[in-house]
Amino acid sequence: MSTNESLIARCDELTKEGAGLRITWTGGNDSGWFELMLGDEVKNQLDPVEEALISYVERQLGYGSFAGSYSTTGSLDYNTQTKCFEGTDQYEDSDLETAPCSIPIRIPGETWFDRVEISAEQYGEDQIDVSVKICIDNGPVTEQVSVMEQVLESLLKDAFNKAISELEDYEGLDTGCILNYDQFRPEDGGHAFLLKELTYHRHKLDIQEIIISLDQ
Repeated sequence: MSTNESLIARCDELTKEGAGLRITWTGGNDSGWFELMLGDEVKNQLDPVEEALISYVERQLGYGSFAGSYSTTGSLDYNTQTKCFEGTDQYEDSDLETAPCSIPIRIPGETWFDRVEISAEQYGEDQIDVSVKICIDNGPVTEQVSVMEQVLESLLKDAFNKAISELEDYEGLDTGCILNYDQFRPEDGGHAFLLKELTYHRHKLDIQEIIISLDQ
């Protein structure tokens, strides 16, 4: 008897009284597990053929050790007529994408600087963390500059909050830029720059129908 014939024979034996046979999995971020369920109960003790069944399904799905920054959950039910495991796989991941925005950055005219470094991050339920550094290569960093950094951080936090509230499938913010002095334009006696895009993590959900045949 071939390996697949042994798997089919074991599945048919387990389901001959009408109980459903299901394989489930949960994984991602470098860890995960499979379970074999008979009816509503998880089979904690697997015989060698049942372990081979889990290994076969695992190979067909191709997740290996679940390495990577994604998550997946799924379940497959044994079809006694077709000798297939049938069900769905729910795969979740995030893509780093850019989105247009219109966020003004203004520096008072009396503030000298060589460049402005800006970064903003936000994940999950955390508040946006904005960092602004007004860089002066040759000269002292005055208290006025420190105050202006704090003012800009507060203004940018509000602006980024508004921008991400308009994004679909938003999962997290990870954006930043380095703006040299000559990238600013004169405006109202000061210096102005218009930030036109931001970088964010977009949530991706993919639900696939899965059929794994044992009769091959």
